Amino acid sequence: MKMRRVKENPFTIIIACFMVITFVAYLFRAEPVFSVSENRYLAGRPGVTLQGLADGSFMESFELYVKEQLPLRDNLIKLKALAGQAQLKNENNGIAEGKDGFLFEKLVSINPQLDKNEAAIINFAKGTDRNINVCIIPNSFEILPDKVPAAVSIYPVSLHDSSIYA
Repeated sequence: MKMRRVKENPFTIIIACFMVITFVAYLFRAEPVFSVSENRYLAGRPGVTLQGLADGSFMESFELYVKEQLPLRDNLIKLKALAGQAQLKNENNGIAEGKDGFLFEKLVSINPQLDKNEAAIINFAKGTDRNINVCIIPNSFEILPDKVPAAVSIYPVSLHDSSIYA
């Protein structure tokens, strides 16, 4: 009877084996500290404390650790990108691929911090008797409009109503 159930549900056995293999890989592999492909430090194994268990911060830290220390994580990220290309998607995690392999950050709105930064620059300029020069660097899609994919709608920064450009 039990053998018949196993034969009827091979997918369950495959998933269970995958989970066991992943758990063993977590135990015996060296933890990477830095991700070269993402150019950032990865989360380390969190310490267990009673306070962390009580307020839930341990579980949050542990979930982040599991996500960032997943065995073969870089390969899975590459696989996701390849799957997106196979589906003819030209955007992956807010990054659009343009002509000739150019990558563009998808900007759909202006960050509210921009207005605060502009106000700080204007106040600084008003508070001095010296000439102030500011260089506003445009986004890549404004510099290379011919390389931006047609299907991607991007908010042009030049439309932002600003007194700093005056």
